[in-house]
Amino acid sequence: MFEMLKHMSPPLGLGKKCPARVAYKRLVRMNMPISNEDMTVHFTSTLMALIRTALEIKLAPGGFPLQCCWSRSC
Repeated sequence: MFEMLKHMSPPLGLGKKCPARVAYKRLVRMNMPISNEDMTVHFTSTLMALIRTALEIKLAPGGFPLQCCWSRSC
């Protein structure tokens, strides 16, 4: 994932001049599920995580965007 992010240009990727420390912080924020069998990630999960972090979309515990939760009446 680190290498892929460095090869992609912003806004989804980080670019070639991005320091490793910043790249690893972004990877932690992406919070992607990793397969236990072969330590891989799914394409759609990776794409959605890249978009969420690029747009700084925060998710509620149920997996819904926080804006959805705020608009509902409790």
